[in-house]
Amino acid sequence: MEPINLPRELVLASAGTGKTFRISSRIIGLLAAGAPAESIFASTFTRKAAGEILDRVLARIAEAALDDGAGRLLAEQVKLAEGHLVNGSREFWLELLEGLVRQLHRVNIGTLDSFFVRTALSFGDEIALPPSWSIADAATEARIRSAALQDVLADADHAVIVELVRGVTSADAGRSVHDALLRRARQLLDLHHALADDGNDPWGAFDGVLGERSADFRERQQRLAQQLASIEPPETKAGAPDRLWQNALFRCAALIETGDWNALVKEGLCAAAQADGGKFSRREVPSEICSIFQEALQLARHEIGTRLAQQSRALGRLARLLATAVDRKQREIGAYGFSDV
Repeated sequence: MEPINLPRELVLASAGTGKTFRISSRIIGLLAAGAPAESIFASTFTRKAAGEILDRVLARIAEAALDDGAGRLLAEQVKLAEGHLVNGSREFWLELLEGLVRQLHRVNIGTLDSFFVRTALSFGDEIALPPSWSIADAATEARIRSAALQDVLADADHAVIVELVRGVTSADAGRSVHDALLRRARQLLDLHHALADDGNDPWGAFDGVLGERSADFRERQQRLAQQLASIEPPETKAGAPDRLWQNALFRCAALIETGDWNALVKEGLCAAAQADGGKFSRREVPSEICSIFQEALQLARHEIGTRLAQQSRALGRLARLLATAVDRKQREIGAYGFSDV
């Protein structure tokens, strides 16, 4: 039989619009055209759907083998291209059914997951999988992560453990500490696997702000706090100090002195000082105050940036340690998740 040249085809269909019928027709048409059973691949997301497709293929061919009318109808339904003729006789369909049943073990109709598992099993050496392995269920995956976390906690340096514990927030109060740490570890592992491996270290994103803390950092911090605290607030129409300004100046001065930069940037006076022609309590912020805030925010950027760079590096080390520990445990147990294969 001459091979049929078929164009690539994309079928868009919603639920209940006949996808199974269309797919089974395509498979039967290919078989009728002489395609070997093992050369046809059909994949779905669920075992149920895969079973329905195979059942429909067998049932439709069987009906055609029993009834002349059904045979002629099926021959029309499974045409692969315009002008392509399919033998509609019962004898033809019976012979096709017998051949298909004999080759049923070679039919590739299944789930995407099963296809990927078979592929991984076939190329285990090439992708560095152990000789004997299986897909882990949820309980086994949790056991692997828990054992890996214990190994990391036993060997990791202080900075790494601090960053792991730092991720346990008040939202985790209802969980045990171990469960909260596991949740944090899983988030880190997901992030580690999602980041592109393009040669650049994504955990060094803040390295550009790293640097030696200047010897006069603390001195500059205190000087700025004193300068801000010593500024006289504007007066009200009654000649009294504007209380809103007075309180804001003292608050911001105290935050600069203690280095509470996160709280400082939330202050309305700080925000107004950074804006062109910024106003606070209906008054324009004087240039002297703007200069103080500008220098204070330079200190804040350096300190916060350095802290973020150190935290990011520690989290990167932690993610790599966790990934290595999980890989080791997976090899020991011989069980992997679908996303690992």
